Amino acid sequence: MNKTNRSRLFLIAIVLMFAAPLVVALLLNLSGWRPATTRNYGLLVDPPVDVSATAVTLDGGGKLDWSDPQWHWTLVALSNGDCGATCQARIADVLRMRLTLNRNAERLRVLYLGPPLPAAAAQALAPLVAGSDDGNALAAYRPGATAGPA
Repeated sequence: MNKTNRSRLFLIAIVLMFAAPLVVALLLNLSGWRPATTRNYGLLVDPPVDVSATAVTLDGGGKLDWSDPQWHWTLVALSNGDCGATCQARIADVLRMRLTLNRNAERLRVLYLGPPLPAAAAQALAPLVAGSDDGNALAAYRPGATAGPA
């Protein structure tokens, strides 16, 4: 085998190596196969609810401005009772996940609505905005007896 043919075979092998996973994924998708388990940490509210009229008092005493001029998205974490270690760990996970937004991470505001957090926990969850739902308008979306936030 001469050098030209060997180079061509090497190039074809590289192309096949990168194309094989795509072909396998396409075949699995066309056959209808889906993974047996998936993990979701929440449910989307369906149909969407407009919360812009909901009055929220922040821990500092001010009111939450839903229409923030900095174009923030707001992710609301609702707690039904005392936010213990499991609840705080879940909120910390959400705060770490917002970093996956890369340059848009600062545009996502995480709002915790529930009983006040201990001072140490509030400092550990630094970019978290904490407050309370004044009119209890979001009561239907609070978790049942679970330890984590909704």
